[in-house]
Amino acid sequence: MKTTLISHICKLGILSLCLGMASCNDWLDVQSKVDIKETDVFADESGFWDSLAGVYSSMGSTSLYGSALTMSTLDILAGYYDIQYGQVTEGVYNLSRYNYLSTLSRPTFDAIWEDMYNAIANDNNVLKHLEEADKDIFEEGHYDLIKGEALALRAYLHFDLLRMFGKAYWMDPDAVAIPYVKRFGKDATPRSTVSEVIELALDDCRAAVECLKNDPVQDSSFETDNIYLLYRTNRLNLYAVQALMARIYLYRGTEADRAEALKLADYLIDDVGTFDLVMSSYMSTNRILSGETLFTLYKDDLSEVYESNFLYSYDSYGNLIWTGKLATRRADINEMFNTAQWGESKDGRLAKLMVNAGGYYFSTKYEQRDGDVQPAKCRIPLIRLAEMYYISAECTDDLDKATDRLADIWRARGYGLPDLGIETKEDVLQFIADDYRRDFYAEGQLFYFYKRNGYTSIPGSTVDISGKLESVYVFPIPEDEDDFGIQ
Repeated sequence: MKTTLISHICKLGILSLCLGMASCNDWLDVQSKVDIKETDVFADESGFWDSLAGVYSSMGSTSLYGSALTMSTLDILAGYYDIQYGQVTEGVYNLSRYNYLSTLSRPTFDAIWEDMYNAIANDNNVLKHLEEADKDIFEEGHYDLIKGEALALRAYLHFDLLRMFGKAYWMDPDAVAIPYVKRFGKDATPRSTVSEVIELALDDCRAAVECLKNDPVQDSSFETDNIYLLYRTNRLNLYAVQALMARIYLYRGTEADRAEALKLADYLIDDVGTFDLVMSSYMSTNRILSGETLFTLYKDDLSEVYESNFLYSYDSYGNLIWTGKLATRRADINEMFNTAQWGESKDGRLAKLMVNAGGYYFSTKYEQRDGDVQPAKCRIPLIRLAEMYYISAECTDDLDKATDRLADIWRARGYGLPDLGIETKEDVLQFIADDYRRDFYAEGQLFYFYKRNGYTSIPGSTVDISGKLESVYVFPIPEDEDDFGIQ
């Protein structure tokens, strides 16, 4: 049966999103009646915060950033894992072979598309009611904070949809890509081109930055008893929006864009002071590197997701059981971390964030341990400061500066004062490519890196993609586009 996007929204519902957040440890205090009128939800400031929290909650679903867009689907496509036929579900195997049109693969992409646009619809609903709201119901400055986050979320979600379902900018900037939906309702939204989506996302980011100019994330001494203003570094705050802009500028990649990306990255590294690279010695109890996360998502069942994706076991004979788990072969780990030169204990990303079992390595990044530091619990990183270091190194023309940025990362990751052997710009780019594999394991960013740079082969994958880059890098849009309110 065909249904429209608005009917999907009604089934999911802004209220059900909000109510679903009630398990997230004091995040919400909302009424339990599902028939409450929407006008009542937005009758006071807390209703807007609750609804915005519902958008974040929906982003944490396993079909989105709670698994598929971080530790599983996108990283399967990035060649991280050894996916053997019969060792995992046939659908996952088809994904690893880039057989996107298989009936076993299509549901994965359909779910991503539908759930991303559901999140966008609910986000637009918040923005619609903000425009209609009496600003007197908000405490001073809070209207702008809510609007800034909502605008930034809209940009974040659309940009990732573009990175998945649209062509890369280098492929064809004028190619028709995805709908950039800016209104809540049942009317269809035409698809925009790659260039248009990028500019619309940047427009939303610029507006968000203006709204967030007084974001309390800038004040380290800020104190409040308002639950929504706590832990600003876990939300799409001012600094996270600026980092998102750097990411978008680099993706488009013109000379002017790279200059803007460099300026933003350098600002976040050198001038902000709120974040710092996490040293290897602290990684055992802080495996998501929370001190350098600019934006994370809370997921209260992250332990279950971790166990489903990565927790292996042994049978009564001592044989490794990892059916359905995501693992990397020892040979690939040795190549990725150059263990012949550095060994297995130097790099904290290997020694502290992975475990070796039966010749395979499993990520422990999302394991929930009693001794973990509080800011690292139940959190999935979506933007980290390390990315800004890579952007700065890539975009600067100063070879010494680029080398220093990369050396800063390596010092933090456990290498002391290494000689990186960088002598040319090409060396810088190769080092970034190699270190991306190490740093963003189980975070969903590596596939986008390959797409942005037009890689004709995926390290770790045995599939020859050289003759089918578009079919690998551009996910299939659901066949029944009308079901999702687009044209």
